[in-house]
Amino acid sequence: MSKKKILYIANSSNIRGGGQISLIALLRHLDRDRFTPYVICPSYGNLAEEIKKLGVEVFIINMPSLRSFSALFFPFIVIKFILFF
Repeated sequence: MSKKKILYIANSSNIRGGGQISLIALLRHLDRDRFTPYVICPSYGNLAEEIKKLGVEVFIINMPSLRSFSALFFPFIVIKFILFF
């Protein structure tokens, strides 16, 4: 059985609250025999550092915050994701 790849997209590069803490916990307890996780962060920060400590590959893609996300940027971000995989 081949491992399934899972891509997580973080809205923040720093640990700010429950979302980032939950992502770290999920990655820590994910069955690595069945899944290979990857994380995309908008920039370098302590979230990326903590995820790397877990042995998870982190990609940095500059993107606008999802809170101020403009639909005009969406096609460009999708292209960046596709180029990674």
